[in-house]
Amino acid sequence: ILASVNTPTGIEPPKTDNSGVRIWTSNNKVILKGEIGEKAICEIFDINGLLILKRQLSDNELNTIDLPHSLRGVYLVRVIEGVKVTTRKIAVF
Repeated sequence: ILASVNTPTGIEPPKTDNSGVRIWTSNNKVILKGEIGEKAICEIFDINGLLILKRQLSDNELNTIDLPHSLRGVYLVRVIEGVKVTTRKIAVF
């Protein structure tokens, strides 16, 4: 086996997302921080793609969404703002 720094692997480094929206969970809430327009929508899906909840976001730098207390596991959060879509994976414990 020959290997060197210049050997192509076919694996590309992950692309950075310049959407400017950070998404995380804390105390059964999803927290969204960044520039979000007044008509933005937040959707939360389970890992199978089933829509769990959908909320209209306010035109603020910080939005919080209360999650049902029974929610546990890995979920996908999608923020739709016109043609701009931001998707993140979150874990709820």
